[in-house]
Amino acid sequence: MIDAIWEFLRTVENTEFATYLREGDLGTTLYLPIFYLLLAFHSVGMAIVVGICFMLTGRMYGYVQSMPLSLIPRLINFAWWGFGVNAITGVLLFIAQPRREIRNWAFDLKIVMIVIAAVFMVLMVRALRQPRQVAIPAGATVGAMMVAEPIPRRARTYAVWMSIMWIGAIFTGRIIAYTQGPPPS
Repeated sequence: MIDAIWEFLRTVENTEFATYLREGDLGTTLYLPIFYLLLAFHSVGMAIVVGICFMLTGRMYGYVQSMPLSLIPRLINFAWWGFGVNAITGVLLFIAQPRREIRNWAFDLKIVMIVIAAVFMVLMVRALRQPRQVAIPAGATVGAMMVAEPIPRRARTYAVWMSIMWIGAIFTGRIIAYTQGPPPS
């Protein structure tokens, strides 16, 4: 079974498309390698998804309380867009050198952390969508007072773990280049 997978990855790696991703350029007078262009877009997608997730984690722990919790679903949708950019560019980067990536412990750990971070994103949004009750002091009118939106403890816990997983994914993603062996023959 392992040999069949390895042969499949070798076949993918030897396609013209994979070679183009690894070694090609845009064909203009300005030499711009495709592989590094993909890495740049991968970084932009990561900045979007991780930046929004960190901002939401901060909001849940008391920073920028002027941002209403009702804005979170729209921000999460934009974060998922960044996640999609990362998924597409990540798959293309993997196709360029699958046997080299799959043997790297840092790559494997990065993928696991990304999956866990995505699960925590989903759980955090679900926890925030649960109905919450706000205690209003006797005699107070809602329109006259600023009522802090309660944040479920579970949502805060998911947000922290999500942030930890994103930090780990960024760290392991960055060290992939330093832990990779030479291209397999």
